[in-house]
Amino acid sequence: MSTVHANRLIEGRQAGGYTLPGEVLDAHATLGVVKALRLPPPATLHPGDAGSALVDAAAKGEQPDVDAMVAALREVLAATAAHTTATQALTAANQVAADRLTSAVAAQADVVIVEHLRVAYVKIL
Repeated sequence: MSTVHANRLIEGRQAGGYTLPGEVLDAHATLGVVKALRLPPPATLHPGDAGSALVDAAAKGEQPDVDAMVAALREVLAATAAHTTATQALTAANQVAADRLTSAVAAQADVVIVEHLRVAYVKIL
């Protein structure tokens, strides 16, 4: 079963007048929470802007602080690398949550059919 099919089953429960096991609904809610997670953008500092800051300092008669520029660029590079890794972690979290949803539906398939969908079907008859 795919996540698409699991979502259709869950989304159709209100229109179809059936219930679902708590494990399935919990896994679906967890997937929703994980999908909603967003990362803030990483800090940025373009090398041209850092170079311009050195020129601006020199133009003002100040000593350009190359060490501060290097430190700022290191921070930006570290933030960018952390953002890339965090993006990969969020992608993995989405896949794990989706897998758990499909596993919950598969594990509860007999219960879903016998105790939930069948009951709704009998009510229709």
